[in-house]
Amino acid sequence: LRPVPATSAAPAVGIPARPVDPERAARIATLDWGALEAEIRACTACPLHRTRTQAVPGVGNRQARWMFVGEGPGREEDRRGEPFVGPAGKLLDAMLFALGLDRTRVYIANAVKCRPPDNRTPTPEEIAVCAPFLFRQIALVRARVLVALGRPAAFALLGEEIKIAQARGQI
Repeated sequence: LRPVPATSAAPAVGIPARPVDPERAARIATLDWGALEAEIRACTACPLHRTRTQAVPGVGNRQARWMFVGEGPGREEDRRGEPFVGPAGKLLDAMLFALGLDRTRVYIANAVKCRPPDNRTPTPEEIAVCAPFLFRQIALVRARVLVALGRPAAFALLGEEIKIAQARGQI
């Protein structure tokens, strides 16, 4: 992926089943960090907000060279309001350590900001509704390396379905 300028509008995501609201996306593309996180926490744009404890905006170094994007919050993330703090977080921490990094040097976000019920995979529609938030985070962080952690995250970033086994290790 090419770096996204901080002032650019959020790119469209894949081929969602219903179109993303362009006015909403354009408004989100202008938000600063504080307004963006408040908007994420107050979002009711898709049904996921009905079953969440809280939205999970993202966490980490806002000037990070590395940005990691996961699928969506799990039970522990929904409870604490922070991404990758449950079992998957322990694995991510080990991966970061292997790369010579830690959470203070990276930014971590998810494709969707609310926990899908029963930890199911987010739908393309849910990913599309959250896409303006994710792309604004990408624009604000301006990381040099953007890592998709799984198929839904790759779909959110690339806008197309991919096979993880084939994409693993590819730039």
